Amino acid sequence: MAETTRIAVARTLFESWGSSFDDLVAGFKRAMAPNAFFQQTRTPDLSGIDQIVEFLHTARRSGVMETIDVELVNMIDDGRFVVSERVDRMKDASGRAMASMPCVGIMEFDGDRIAVWRDYFDTADLQSDAASFIGQK
Repeated sequence: MAETTRIAVARTLFESWGSSFDDLVAGFKRAMAPNAFFQQTRTPDLSGIDQIVEFLHTARRSGVMETIDVELVNMIDDGRFVVSERVDRMKDASGRAMASMPCVGIMEFDGDRIAVWRDYFDTADLQSDAASFIGQK
Protein backbone atom coordinates (compact mmCIF):
# COMPACT_ATOMS: atom_id res chain seq x y z
CA MET A 1 0.00 0.00 0.00
CA ALA A 2 1.33 3.44 -0.89
CA GLU A 3 2.24 5.81 1.91
CA THR A 4 -0.28 8.63 2.35
CA THR A 5 0.76 12.27 2.17
CA ARG A 6 -0.07 12.71 5.87
CA ILE A 7 2.11 9.75 6.88
CA ALA A 8 4.90 11.07 4.63
CA VAL A 9 4.70 14.47 6.36
CA ALA A 10 4.89 12.82 9.81
CA ARG A 11 7.71 10.46 8.79
CA THR A 12 9.74 13.31 7.27
CA LEU A 13 9.24 15.35 10.44
CA PHE A 14 10.47 12.49 12.64
CA GLU A 15 13.44 11.84 10.36
CA SER A 16 14.48 15.52 10.58
CA TRP A 17 14.94 15.25 14.34
CA GLY A 18 17.99 12.98 14.19
CA SER A 19 20.46 14.93 12.06
CA SER A 20 20.83 18.30 13.80
CA PHE A 21 18.95 20.75 15.97
CA ASP A 22 18.58 23.14 13.01
CA ASP A 23 17.04 20.33 10.93
CA LEU A 24 14.73 19.44 13.84
CA VAL A 25 13.44 23.03 13.99
CA ALA A 26 13.14 23.24 10.20
CA GLY A 27 11.16 19.99 10.23
CA PHE A 28 8.66 21.45 12.69
CA LYS A 29 8.34 24.63 10.62
CA ARG A 30 7.66 22.61 7.45
CA ALA A 31 5.17 20.18 9.01
CA MET A 32 3.18 22.34 11.42
CA ALA A 33 0.51 24.84 10.43
CA PRO A 34 1.41 28.42 11.48
CA ASN A 35 -1.33 28.39 14.15
CA ALA A 36 -0.79 24.74 15.19
CA PHE A 37 -1.64 23.53 18.69
CA PHE A 38 0.92 21.19 20.33
CA GLN A 39 0.27 19.39 23.59
CA GLN A 40 2.67 17.03 25.37
CA THR A 41 2.35 15.23 28.66
CA ARG A 42 3.15 17.53 31.61
CA THR A 43 4.39 20.45 29.51
CA PRO A 44 2.64 23.72 28.73
CA ASP A 45 0.25 23.71 25.79
CA LEU A 46 1.78 25.50 22.84
CA SER A 47 -0.15 27.57 20.29
CA GLY A 48 1.50 28.62 17.07
CA ILE A 49 4.80 27.70 15.49
CA ASP A 50 6.66 30.52 17.29
CA GLN A 51 5.78 29.07 20.73
CA ILE A 52 6.67 25.59 19.53
CA VAL A 53 10.08 26.70 18.26
CA GLU A 54 10.77 28.62 21.49
CA PHE A 55 9.93 25.47 23.48
CA LEU A 56 12.41 23.49 21.37
CA HIS A 57 15.12 26.08 22.06
CA THR A 58 14.32 25.96 25.78
CA ALA A 59 14.65 22.16 25.77
CA ARG A 60 17.97 22.49 23.95
CA ARG A 61 19.31 25.04 26.44
CA SER A 62 18.44 22.66 29.28
CA GLY A 63 21.00 20.22 27.85
CA VAL A 64 18.52 17.37 27.60
CA MET A 65 17.89 17.50 23.87
CA GLU A 66 19.96 18.42 20.85
CA THR A 67 18.58 15.77 18.53
CA ILE A 68 16.09 12.91 18.77
CA ASP A 69 16.38 9.52 17.13
CA VAL A 70 12.91 8.17 16.46
CA GLU A 71 12.07 4.50 16.14
CA LEU A 72 8.71 4.30 14.42
CA VAL A 73 6.79 1.26 15.60
CA ASN A 74 3.43 1.93 13.91
CA MET A 75 1.72 4.72 11.99
CA ILE A 76 -1.95 4.81 11.12
CA ASP A 77 -3.78 7.29 8.89
CA ASP A 78 -7.57 7.41 9.13
CA GLY A 79 -8.00 10.19 6.57
CA ARG A 80 -7.74 13.11 8.97
CA PHE A 81 -5.62 11.86 11.86
CA VAL A 82 -2.22 10.18 11.91
CA VAL A 83 -1.43 8.13 15.00
CA SER A 84 2.22 7.31 15.65
CA GLU A 85 3.56 4.75 18.08
CA ARG A 86 7.25 5.35 18.52
CA VAL A 87 10.27 5.40 20.80
CA ASP A 88 12.01 8.79 21.04
CA ARG A 89 15.69 8.71 22.04
CA MET A 90 16.83 12.18 23.06
CA LYS A 91 20.53 12.98 22.63
CA ASP A 92 22.69 15.81 23.91
CA ALA A 93 25.09 17.88 21.77
CA SER A 94 27.82 15.22 22.04
CA GLY A 95 25.43 12.56 20.73
CA ARG A 96 25.11 10.88 24.11
CA ALA A 97 21.70 9.35 24.85
CA MET A 98 19.88 11.36 27.51
CA ALA A 99 16.46 9.67 27.61
CA SER A 100 14.40 7.06 25.84
CA MET A 101 10.62 7.36 25.85
CA PRO A 102 7.90 5.22 24.31
CA CYS A 103 5.33 7.69 22.91
CA VAL A 104 1.99 7.78 21.18
CA GLY A 105 1.14 10.87 19.17
CA ILE A 106 -2.09 11.91 17.50
CA MET A 107 -1.75 14.45 14.71
CA GLU A 108 -4.78 16.14 13.23
CA PHE A 109 -4.14 17.47 9.75
CA ASP A 110 -5.54 20.44 7.90
CA GLY A 111 -4.56 19.74 4.31
CA ASP A 112 -0.93 18.62 4.36
CA ARG A 113 0.06 20.39 7.60
CA ILE A 114 -0.35 19.37 11.22
CA ALA A 115 -2.98 21.56 12.88
CA VAL A 116 -3.19 19.78 16.26
CA TRP A 117 -0.70 17.36 17.81
CA ARG A 118 -1.11 15.60 21.13
CA ASP A 119 1.81 13.51 22.37
CA TYR A 120 1.51 11.06 25.26
CA PHE A 121 4.37 9.49 27.20
CA ASP A 122 5.24 8.52 30.75
CA THR A 123 7.25 11.38 32.25
CA ALA A 124 8.73 8.92 34.76
CA ASP A 125 10.72 7.44 31.84
CA LEU A 126 12.13 10.86 31.03
CA GLN A 127 12.97 11.70 34.64
CA SER A 128 14.52 8.30 35.36
CA ASP A 129 16.63 8.25 32.20
CA ALA A 130 17.75 11.87 32.56
CA ALA A 131 18.78 11.29 36.17
CA SER A 132 20.82 8.20 35.30
CA PHE A 133 22.51 9.87 32.30
CA ILE A 134 23.33 12.99 34.32
CA GLY A 135 24.89 10.75 36.97
CA GLN A 136 27.21 9.34 34.26
CA LYS A 137 28.83 12.71 33.49
